Amino acid sequence: MSETDTATAEETVTARPKRKNELAGAGAAVQALGIVVFLLSFLLGPIGAVFGFIGMVILLLIGSRMSLRWICSNCRNRIDSKKVTVCPACHARLQR
Repeated sequence: MSETDTATAEETVTARPKRKNELAGAGAAVQALGIVVFLLSFLLGPIGAVFGFIGMVILLLIGSRMSLRWICSNCRNRIDSKKVTVCPACHARLQR
């Protein structure tokens, strides 16, 4: 092994993709819309409340999924998905 190979091997940084939930943004807005739909559905009577509840659950699940983000555990930079293998900011190798 030459000096260049050992220096490169020592500089390789590994990190893991981490999940982060955002509290504000489009996902939170969709979840708030789900609660508003549920509350307004009571104006339509008992049948409206049932459909409002179903709509609320669907919008809460969609909003929850929208608020999920993946970040690099090394630099906390946002990455596109869990399947990314190298962080675009710090160039750390991401392991699953």
